[in-house]
Amino acid sequence: MEKSPNEFSVVVLGYVLSEDKKSVLMLYHNGDSTDSSYGKYNGLSGRMRKNEPIAEAMRRVLMEEAGVVPDKMALRGIIHWSNFGHENENLLGHIFIISSSSKIDLTPTPKGELHWVPLERLTTAGELPMWSGDDSILPLIFSEQPGLFSGYMEYEKGVPCF
Repeated sequence: MEKSPNEFSVVVLGYVLSEDKKSVLMLYHNGDSTDSSYGKYNGLSGRMRKNEPIAEAMRRVLMEEAGVVPDKMALRGIIHWSNFGHENENLLGHIFIISSSSKIDLTPTPKGELHWVPLERLTTAGELPMWSGDDSILPLIFSEQPGLFSGYMEYEKGVPCF
């Protein structure tokens, strides 16, 4: 059954900061060539399950993808991605910054490889293969200014329409 244009999949996206706050744990998607994120770096992400609170979804994804137990999570933004990815989905994303003192195992996963990426490289457009549009929201995510941002980003053929 096809979703109507008003239906969303709710997703979480988390960026784990290193203890010195100079690097971010990123997943390089190179494990499954059918993954819409194949060949791209992304934070740790996943879909919310039915009746699962947003914060619990983020904790579950952190554990499943990297064995991370968060010490602190801060919701930084909520964004609607329209016509996103290979499936042209409507996604409602909740974006978190995470700190954790748990030991992180960088062993490759079925999705790909975990890497600590210097924050400077992450926020420099074109430095890493990422989703088009990430360079627009990453400065908001990692801004030192407190607060929550929200936004809408429509895609056409994998590229934001702005």
